[in-house]
Amino acid sequence: MARTPVKKIVQGHEYEITPWDGLYALRMTQRIAKALKDSGASEGIGSIFSGGMDAEVSPGAVTDAIVSVLSYGDTPQLLRDMLHGTYRNGKDISMDSVFNEAYTGNIGELVQALPGIVEANFGDFFGMAGAIGVRDEAAGKAENSPEN
Repeated sequence: MARTPVKKIVQGHEYEITPWDGLYALRMTQRIAKALKDSGASEGIGSIFSGGMDAEVSPGAVTDAIVSVLSYGDTPQLLRDMLHGTYRNGKDISMDSVFNEAYTGNIGELVQALPGIVEANFGDFFGMAGAIGVRDEAAGKAENSPEN
């Protein structure tokens, strides 16, 4: 997949999101999964994936789960690191001065921008991973069934 920037408008501001390179995305996936697991949100996120292999998981649902763990571990830094490769109105949002200018008194815009960042960087990864987990869990239940 090419690293073609994705443009989104959030609260009248243009976000240009360049997808992360593969290794950065892999590290971020590990950190997001750890934050969800450490907070207990990973159990609640199971309901997002309950539709099985054909379930569509919205980036907003994944973002809601990530935001729900804000008080755990490195989640504030994790959110900042998710902005890597993202520009807001032509400025690198990962820079402290730009971040502070954009989000002081305006954290809601950051939360609204995150689904676009998740979508640009993960595509349907969370849907596939969740569906595989649901499938594997169902297979495990069938193997342990008293009927077998």
